[in-house]
Amino acid sequence: GQDPESEQKPEDYFPPTKSVSESPDFAKIIGLMQAGETGVGQFEDNGMRYTIVFRPLSIFGWSIAEIKSQDALMAGSEESLAQMR
Repeated sequence: GQDPESEQKPEDYFPPTKSVSESPDFAKIIGLMQAGETGVGQFEDNGMRYTIVFRPLSIFGWSIAEIKSQDALMAGSEESLAQMR
């Protein structure tokens, strides 16, 4: 028989980027990721500011990214400062 996974595409497993954000700035960041760039970017969605850090993986031509809201970043900073004190 035929491998049942041979007909599968990444779209079958991962949501489209527009389901994360429809922000034009987010779309630009996705373009950089697709071009294999490494970087940090910011975008706004529904009044909330987000920071995204991304870099390419050495396999599949994929990139990996982490997105955090500005609030989450600031909360982490306050925790770090408290620990340092």
